[in-house]
Amino acid sequence: MKLSPSARCLGFLALVACSGGTPEDTDPPPPTPCGATPPTVANAVIVDNGPMDFGGQVWPSLRITFDAADADGALTAYRILVGFDDDIDQIVDLTDPIVAENDFGPHDCSISEAELFIDIAVNGEPESGIVTEFALVLEDSDGQQSDPPVILQITTP
Repeated sequence: MKLSPSARCLGFLALVACSGGTPEDTDPPPPTPCGATPPTVANAVIVDNGPMDFGGQVWPSLRITFDAADADGALTAYRILVGFDDDIDQIVDLTDPIVAENDFGPHDCSISEAELFIDIAVNGEPESGIVTEFALVLEDSDGQQSDPPVILQITTP
């Protein structure tokens, strides 16, 4: 399976964050860190997601879904980092990952659990029977990362 490291991807939260109040004329103070607790990832799965529109072009796609938790509530903003390779060894280089990010502001340490997913465009039509290994890391609004990376595999049909 050939995936482009520069593949466009989308990340979404399966929740809605709202804030009240009126806009201020001044810049808000810098956010106060929520704490030093890294997020955790559970129940991660990867599936063939069929053709999807990525910025006006339809590509085959994969979807990674997972449950995220962060005891200090620092999921008001997050980054999902995904790497992949075809060397099936439970090690995936995350030097140049696919990244999806979202920021729900304000940074008030109020989101401690979420169901997340990332859709990944597949470059071209992959050959049948190819196994690809993926690594997934979640980074919270304080820059804390889930560790170790979650390793997933998918075989093209």
